[in-house]
Amino acid sequence: MLNIIVFSKDRACQLDATLRSIYKHIKVPYDLSVLYKADLEEFQKGYKILIDIYSNRISFVEQSHFKNDLVNLLKISDYKYTLLLVDDILILRDITLDDPEIIEFISNESLIALSIRMSTSTKYCFFDTDEGEYLIESPEFDDKNIYNFLAGEYPPHWYHAVTACGQVIRTKNMLLFAEGLEYNNPNTFENKLNRIGMPSHLAICYDKPRLMEFAINIVNTTHITNKCGDTDIEQLNTEWLNGNRLDIEPWYELKKHYTYLRFSHPEIKFEVRND
Repeated sequence: MLNIIVFSKDRACQLDATLRSIYKHIKVPYDLSVLYKADLEEFQKGYKILIDIYSNRISFVEQSHFKNDLVNLLKISDYKYTLLLVDDILILRDITLDDPEIIEFISNESLIALSIRMSTSTKYCFFDTDEGEYLIESPEFDDKNIYNFLAGEYPPHWYHAVTACGQVIRTKNMLLFAEGLEYNNPNTFENKLNRIGMPSHLAICYDKPRLMEFAINIVNTTHITNKCGDTDIEQLNTEWLNGNRLDIEPWYELKKHYTYLRFSHPEIKFEVRND
């Protein structure tokens, strides 16, 4: 069913946490690819460890030309649906073929996306930043959680139904977007997606989010004003190279705060990696 593509840059330790959450909670058939970039040799070593651990289950593609790489990953997939993710998220709840939202999305061609990030319960953006809670106005939902993402003056979280992270999209549509736009990284791809007309204004979401963002640091150079934590990526990489990984069990407990989108300062703990 799902062609999952995870974008990653300089964060093998965080990517490992994302991958573990995918294996734990995504219960539909899928292929999994990672499109990664390492700016320093030490970061490259981190990805090498990941490749050694997961190579029998995941296709790792080192970025050479971001647009071409993404288009190729979309073209070679046999699955009808694509889910783009980034390496600072966790899947916190199960996604199954029995989910009413999955069933409706598959059967209803008028829906452009199934959001696993936004939900009818989503009320706030930040959980633990100086910005405070930052209330998010929600659209109106029908009894199947379908909404018109162009029906009101919503913040970007709702207004943009197709982004570079957190929506299930028909692969044929994602390929059209990926081939037709000009961009050079996930953020510029998302910017372009936000500015084009969509073939439909309807999307669907869950009652509670399946995905939450743990923005403990930032690596992109185009959205440097995004509100994130200050956990050092080199420190995380050093822990990873020394045989440790992020202990994400306490982070799973944060799913009870399901009205929030983003956590910037969760407790950072490590455990010994069991390769």
